[in-house]
Amino acid sequence: VWSTTSRPVAAAGAAFVGYNNYCHSGRTTGENCGHTATSTNAQVCTQTGCKSPVIAFTGGTMIQPGDSGGTFHAIDGDGRAWIRGNVIASGGGTGYAQPWTTVASQYGVSIVTG
Repeated sequence: VWSTTSRPVAAAGAAFVGYNNYCHSGRTTGENCGHTATSTNAQVCTQTGCKSPVIAFTGGTMIQPGDSGGTFHAIDGDGRAWIRGNVIASGGGTGYAQPWTTVASQYGVSIVTG
């Protein structure tokens, strides 16, 4: 998916269960919104093993192969992205994202805002 637009990043942090307008942005499907976080303590198992805790979400256009690693985010009224994680898997109508908070604490990284 080719894009001629971009979004500034406002901040990164934890996702909230029940919020119903999360988005993902991936190479295959582009940016899609309308996801609802159903858990921030889910587990997903793939061919590479099981991961937990991860964010589980439903609704909207679901992630597809090639989207992995793309952002899982919310967008504010100014069009800025609030990063909540990175998409890692989907199946059975549910998507999964590695929480930003886990990535930040495990690797000691921060996010660039603009």
